[in-house]
Amino acid sequence: MKLSRIFFTGFLLLISAHYVFGQFTVNGEFRTRGEARHGFGRLPVADSDAAFFISQRSRITFGFTNDQFKSKLTLQNINVWGDDNIYNSTGSYGSTKGIDVYESWIEMKTSQSSSVRIGRQELSYDDQRILSTRDWVQSGLTYDALVYKKQMSSWRFDLGLSLNNRSENIFGNDFHTDKNRIKTLNFAHFDKKLTEKLKITLIAIGTGYQKEGTTSTIYMTGTYGSNLYYDFGSVELSPRLYYQNGKNKKGQEISAYFAGIDLTVSAGEKLNITGGVDYFSGHDASNTNPSYNAKDHTFDIMYGARYKFYGNMNQFMFSGDPMDDGGLSDLYLKFKYTLGAKGTLLLDYHFFRLTSNYADPTFTSGFKALNKNLGSEVDIIYSHELFKGAAIRTGFSFLIPSESLEILKGVGKGNSTHTYWGWIMLTIKPNFFNSKG
Repeated sequence: MKLSRIFFTGFLLLISAHYVFGQFTVNGEFRTRGEARHGFGRLPVADSDAAFFISQRSRITFGFTNDQFKSKLTLQNINVWGDDNIYNSTGSYGSTKGIDVYESWIEMKTSQSSSVRIGRQELSYDDQRILSTRDWVQSGLTYDALVYKKQMSSWRFDLGLSLNNRSENIFGNDFHTDKNRIKTLNFAHFDKKLTEKLKITLIAIGTGYQKEGTTSTIYMTGTYGSNLYYDFGSVELSPRLYYQNGKNKKGQEISAYFAGIDLTVSAGEKLNITGGVDYFSGHDASNTNPSYNAKDHTFDIMYGARYKFYGNMNQFMFSGDPMDDGGLSDLYLKFKYTLGAKGTLLLDYHFFRLTSNYADPTFTSGFKALNKNLGSEVDIIYSHELFKGAAIRTGFSFLIPSESLEILKGVGKGNSTHTYWGWIMLTIKPNFFNSKG
C-alpha cells in the first residue's frame, strides 16, 4: 500500500477514535523567509558577494488530549528554494531528503499534579539563554528525553533525563560521533512564585560528552543558575547568575560564570525600553599562574539562544569560534513600540567587548592583549499580524566591527566592509482540524 494511503487511512481512524475518546487536532505551519546576507555569521571583505536565497519550513502537527495523557507528533520539511535533487530542465519533482520528525512525544499523568513526558520534545526554560528551541533556525531544535513534571499552585518542578546512541548497540555504549554531540543531557528546573511581584527560578544541568577515541569515558559539565523576576508594574527587573564546573569537551576542568541583568520600563501604553548587560567569563591569556591555566574559564551557553540575545548578525557566542576564550560582554538598549492593534517595531543596539585579555595574534614578540572593543550592532524588526494565524516580519541589521573583531574573525585589520543583513518572513499557522470544534 502506498504511503499516502496508509497515512490517509490512519488519519481517518484517528479522527473517529478521538471523537469518542478525546480531543484530536491537526495544525500546520508554513514559514517562508527571504534573506540578503552580507556578513551574517562571518565578516565580509571587499570581494565578498551578497547571498540571496529563500528558505521554507513546512510542518504538520497531530495532537491528542484526554483525561489520562496527551501526545504530539510534528513532521517537517526544511528546504531552500531550488535545492531539490530530483529535477529536470523544466522543474523540480522533489528531494530525497524527505520529511523528518521534529517532535514525537507522549505525556502521561502520574497524579493530579504530575506527569511524565517521553520522546522527542522541545526544551525551553526561563528566557531561553541556557535551554532553548532556537526557533529562528528553520529546522528548530528538539531533544530526546524523559521529563517528569510537577505543577502546583505557586511552584513547578521539572526533571529531565536523556541517553543518546547512534544505534542499537550489541555491546558497550560507544557513541560513534564527533565530540560536539551530547551523549547525555540531564537537568532539574524549579520555578517558584514568591509574591505577586516576585518569582525565582533555579536550574541545574549535567551535560555529558564522550571522550574522543574512547568508548566509555564521559566528560560531564555542570551548569547551575538562577533567575529573578521583579514586576513593579511599569518597571520590570530581571537579574540572573550562572556558574559552570566539571569538565569540558576536551576533558579540561572548568570554572566559569555568567551574569546579567535587564531593566524594562514602560514609557506609556505603546513604548517599552529595556536596558541591560550580559557578561560571560573568559580565559585571561595574560595570567601565567599554572593552576589558573589548568582550568577552562570560558562560559559555554551550549543550548541557549544566540540570535535572540547577542545580535541578529550571529557573530558571537558560537562554540569553537576563535574568540571564545576571551569571553563576551554585551551592553544593550532595546526599544519596543506598538503600532496600532497589529504592528510592532523593535530597535536594538548592542555594544560588544571581550571580558578577558586575549593575545593579539598579529604581535609576534612577547605578549600583547587585543583591544577589548569588538564593535556595535543595530537590529531593526517590524512585525505585523495579517489575520489570526498569519504574520509577516521583516528586519535589517548592520554591524560596525572593530579592528579586534576583524583580527579574531580572520579577515585582517581594516579589511571588512559593509556588514549587513536583511530579511522578510511570512508565517501562516492554519488549524486543519479540531475534533472539539
